[in-house]
Amino acid sequence: MNPTAHIPRELEAKNVKTFATRNLEVLRAIDKTLDGLDENATLLEGMVRDVEAFQARLCAGNIAERVDPDGAIAGTLDAAVNIVGHVYGALRDGRADVAACMDFTDEDGVVDGFDVCLRLVERLHDALTGLREWIVTHDALLDEPAPGSFDSADDLFKAIGIHL
Repeated sequence: MNPTAHIPRELEAKNVKTFATRNLEVLRAIDKTLDGLDENATLLEGMVRDVEAFQARLCAGNIAERVDPDGAIAGTLDAAVNIVGHVYGALRDGRADVAACMDFTDEDGVVDGFDVCLRLVERLHDALTGLREWIVTHDALLDEPAPGSFDSADDLFKAIGIHL
C-alpha cells in the first residue's frame, strides 16, 4: 500500500520541493559556517604563531632594560586575554547550539570546526598570558631591591612607595 495514496499529487510534489529547498538552505548554512570557522582558525593560528615568536625573540634577546616600564604592554595583554575569554565563550555557546540542533550531523563537521577554534583560542590565551608573565617577571627582576631589612610588611610597603 502506498502511504501517500491519500495525498493529492500536487501536495506531494510541493512537500518534496519544500523539503529539498530546506535541505539546500541547511547545506548552505553548513558551508557558510565551516567557511567562517576555517577563516577564524587561520587567523587564530597566525596570532598564536606571532605571539609565540615574539616571546621567543624576547627570551633570546638578553634584554638589559625593562620591556614595559609603565605597564602599558601588560595592561594591553590583560585586555587581550579578557577579549579572548569572551571569544571562547561565544564559540563554546555556538558549539553547544550546533550540537543540539537536529539539522546538523557529526558528518557535517561543524562541531569539529568549533572544536578546532576552541583549542586555538585556548592556545592564544596561554600564549598571551605567557608573554605577559614573561614581561612582568623580566621587568621585576630588573627592579632595584628595596634597601635594608624590614620589621613588618607595612615598613616594606613604605620603602617601595606604597602607602596604605
